[in-house]
Order: sequence, then C-alpha cells, then structure tokens
Amino acid sequence: MAPEPPGAAAVFALISAIFIYTSVVTVSERPEGLYIALLFIGAILVISVASRVSRSTELRVQRVDMDSTARTMLDEVSAQGLPVRFIANHLDEGDDLEYREKALDVRLGNHLSPGEAALFLEVAIRDASDFSTRVPVTGVRVGPHLILRATGASVPNTLAAVLLHVRDLTGTPPHVYFEWSQKGPAVNALRFLLAGEGDIPPLTHEILRVAEREERRRPKVHVGG
Repeated sequence: MAPEPPGAAAVFALISAIFIYTSVVTVSERPEGLYIALLFIGAILVISVASRVSRSTELRVQRVDMDSTARTMLDEVSAQGLPVRFIANHLDEGDDLEYREKALDVRLGNHLSPGEAALFLEVAIRDASDFSTRVPVTGVRVGPHLILRATGASVPNTLAAVLLHVRDLTGTPPHVYFEWSQKGPAVNALRFLLAGEGDIPPLTHEILRVAEREERRRPKVHVGG
C-alpha cells in the first residue's frame, strides 16, 4: 500500500472547510433550499413508516412446505380429533430442559391442560432482504417433545402462514400460545419500525385477522403468563 503524499490530510481538510463554509453561507443567505430539503426528508420518513405499517400486516407467504417428519407429527396430534395446539418458542439451547420449562410456563399461564397435546412452533429468521414467499418447515423430536421449525423473513408473518396452512390441512383452525413479551413498549415500537416485528403475539393476530376475515375460520392466538 503506497504511503499518502505529504500534505494530503491538509489539502483534504482545506477542501472540507471550503465546502462547509460555502454551505453555511448559502443556507444563511437563501434558506429556502434548506426548507425544501427538510420537507422532502419529512415526506420520505412519513411514507417509509406508512409503508412499514401496511406491509407488516400483509401475509406475504404464498407456500408452506412441510417435510415428512413435520407432516407425521401434525397427523399424530390432529388424529385426536381436537384442534392442533402450538406453543410458540424462541429457540435457545434446544434441549429437553428448555422445552419442559417452556411447556410448563405456557400451560400455567394459558390454562392449557396437561392432557392436551401441543406441538412447539419455532421460527428462524433468514436474510430480511430475501423476499422469497416460500416457508420450509421441518419436524424435530427432542425427547418426548414434537417441534416444528419454520424459516422465514419475519416471525409474525411466518407464524401466521404456518397456522393458516395447518388450518387448511386439518380443516380446523389451530391454536397458538404465547407468553407476554418482556420488552418495554418503546423497544417494541422501535423493533416494529426497523424490522416490522415488535410484539409478536398482537402482530401475528393482526396478520391473521387481515388474511382471514371470517372469524370462525381464523386460527386462535392466546397470550398469558
């Protein structure tokens, strides 16, 4: 790597100072340009937020593909003749202890009976710039626990797509159980603006409400704990 020529930093500083000086003089003498620029910036921000809000409640998934293990698990639970029940889980260690503790917390907080079979439902986030409309779902067994792991660009959108797909396969709207978010409203609002996620349960419910207007056919969202 060739060394910088002598005085390069001084020349750069001088040019920068000239640009800053001319910008300040221009703005002070003719502030109309600054006002117009601020109006454009404000309009871009408003449109961006409005677009984020509208797109966050759209079901952008067109296809859900379950592998053979996931289908077998789903058939096993739905064979009881009851609505399929899911426990939404954020994957951490992925061991038996994690699923036992999660199941206990959700069952106590949502009054889900120990005798009611429930599958765990997890979402892995891929690159947010990947606009693929396909959601692959794989089935995993960890001890006695049955887990469906989906991959998508957004957690609420992917959850809603899987729930609607299960509804279509079984003919009965499934139920999904969440715990309350431990993040504050300000953090959730920021996550909503930046990533379109925010508080997962209400966003999942809203996507389902928009996608399925008929309430009796809409998957049920429960939050407790």
